[in-house]
Amino acid sequence: MDLLSAIPGLDIHATAPVVALRTFDRVKAMRDMADSAARVDGELTAAGVAWLKAERPEVWAHLREATLALDEAYEREDLGAFFQALCVWEAYHIKAGKLFAARPPVIDIQEELF
Repeated sequence: MDLLSAIPGLDIHATAPVVALRTFDRVKAMRDMADSAARVDGELTAAGVAWLKAERPEVWAHLREATLALDEAYEREDLGAFFQALCVWEAYHIKAGKLFAARPPVIDIQEELF
């Protein structure tokens, strides 16, 4: 027991324990983005992206906004905002892929055949 701890009431002035804060790791963030992109790649194909741009520009706009938010959080090195933006980005892309998969079939009629 040291001399200071023997003084009554001094314990209320004790310092708080040091908590290590998580720092932004760009390499890990890039790995997380690559993992997320790999999961999305199976859901939203290049054909799906082309269809969204042409047929559902409002959905495409949401995807662009999600991408911009992710880029901004990465550049600011804001860990909380980055993970939130990454989750939103992935969810939006998966929903867009499902929207593309559920689109009605397109039937082209070739007039010269009839």
